[in-house]
Amino acid sequence: MQRTALVLGAIVLALAAMASGQGHQAQETESKQNTKGVKVNKIGRIADGHLIIVHTAGGVASLDVYDPVAKKEIANLAKFPQGVGVDHVAISPDRKRVAFASQLNNLMSLISWNIFVIECETGVLNQLTPDEATNEGLARPRTGTGRAIIKGKLVWFDAERGGKSSQFIHGNVRIDGIEELAILKSDGTFVIENVPASEPFSSYLVYARAMLPRTSKQEMTTAQGSLAVTVKPGETKDIGEISVSPPRVDLAFGYPTWHKEGLFISGISSGYCAYAGYPKLKRNGWEKSFLDWTFIEPCGVMASPDGKYIAGADKWSNNSVEDYKSARSILFFDSKTGKPVKRVDLGDPGTLWISSNNHGAWLPDSSAVLVPGWYSNYSGEESITMAPCLYGATPSGEGMLVKVFKEAAGKGNITCVSPDATGKIIYMLFAHNLENGGTSNDLWAWNRETDETAQLTQAGDILSFAGYGR
Repeated sequence: MQRTALVLGAIVLALAAMASGQGHQAQETESKQNTKGVKVNKIGRIADGHLIIVHTAGGVASLDVYDPVAKKEIANLAKFPQGVGVDHVAISPDRKRVAFASQLNNLMSLISWNIFVIECETGVLNQLTPDEATNEGLARPRTGTGRAIIKGKLVWFDAERGGKSSQFIHGNVRIDGIEELAILKSDGTFVIENVPASEPFSSYLVYARAMLPRTSKQEMTTAQGSLAVTVKPGETKDIGEISVSPPRVDLAFGYPTWHKEGLFISGISSGYCAYAGYPKLKRNGWEKSFLDWTFIEPCGVMASPDGKYIAGADKWSNNSVEDYKSARSILFFDSKTGKPVKRVDLGDPGTLWISSNNHGAWLPDSSAVLVPGWYSNYSGEESITMAPCLYGATPSGEGMLVKVFKEAAGKGNITCVSPDATGKIIYMLFAHNLENGGTSNDLWAWNRETDETAQLTQAGDILSFAGYGR
C-alpha cells in the first residue's frame, strides 16, 4: 500500500495535446529534437508478423524489429545512450507507434522510469510522464527568471548510538522538475546550484537518496527523505537538516498498454493504473488502483484489443490463510469506468506462482488474457517443480492452465508473452538460469495447434518484446 500511495501522491499526469497529423512538418523538425542522445530511425509501419524487441549489449539498449520467420533483426528503431534502461515495450494497434518504459531523461524527475512513444513513420520521440511531459518531444525542466542556491545536510537516526548521524556510504540530493543534482559530501552536506527561481518565489520538492552504513543494529541499507522548500531569485538558502530513513522506494512508471482509443500506463510494483491518452491530451482521465479493490499487488495491466477491459494478474494473497484458495487470480476491470468486472481464481498457491515482473498479453480477438508463471505438482505419478507455464482467463470468468513446459522445470521462467496476429503462435521470452547465477534471455515460439515449441534467438540479451495484444 505504501508504494501505491507514493505513486498516487507524487504523480499528477500533465499531458498536453498533440496534433494527430505528423507529416512533412514533423519530418522537418525531427533533426531539431532534443533526444538526449537517443538515435531514432524512421522505419515506417511495423509489418504484420514482425516483433519489436528490446535488447542490450555492453550496457547499450536498442529497440529493433525482429522477423520471427527469418529469425533475424531487420531494422533498428532506436538506440539509447550507455546505461539508459529500456523495458516494457508495446506496439499500437495500427502498428505505427511503439510505447515503452525507460530511464531516459530522468535526472530532472523523482520518477526513475517513465513512458515514451516513438512515431515509427516520422522518427519523433515523445514523452508521456512525469508531470513535465507534454506528449510533444521530451519533457523539459522548469525554468525561472533567475537562479538560486540550496544547501543543507542529511541526517539519519543511528540506533546503535541512540542519536542522529551524518555518516553515509554515498548519496545524492535532487530537486523535482530541474536537472541539477548534488552529490553528498563526507559530512552529509550538499549544495545544489543553478536552481531556477522566479518572483515572488518558486516551490520545489527536495529529494534525497542515500546508502546507510552497516551497524550492529542494521545491515547496510538504502534510505530516502524529502522536504518542500521555496526559493527566491538570487537567494542562497540553507534548508537545514533533511532526515532520511529506509527503505528507499523508487517511483516508476511502466507497462504501457494500447487501448482502442489511446494508451494506459501503470506504476511499476504497484496497482496504480491511469489512462494517459495518446496523442490527444487526457489530463484528468481514467485512474484506478487495483489495490482499491483487491488489496494485492498485481502484474502490469493490459488493455483488451476491443477496448472493453483492463486486466492484471495478482501474485500475492491477502496474507490470510482463508484467502489462500483464491490467492492467485486474474482481475478484469471495465475500461470506461474502472469498476471491477470479474476476479478469476486460477488455483492453489501451493501449485502455481505469478511474478509481478512478468508481462502478459491478450489474444488478438480479446477472448482471453495470457499470463506467464510457474507450475508445481507434487502429487500423482510425475512430480513437477517450478515449471514455466501459461495461465489464461476470460472476462466471462473462465480460468485455465493453458500450457506447462515440463522440460524446462527448474531451469528458468517466462518473463514476457505476446501472440501473433492469429493467436495461434505464442511468442515467449524465456529467462534461462545459468550456472554462474545469471540468466540468458531468448525468444521462443509455441504453436497452440501442433503443441510444438522452438527457440528463435541465441543472443541471450533480450529484455522485452511485443507482437500483439498489448
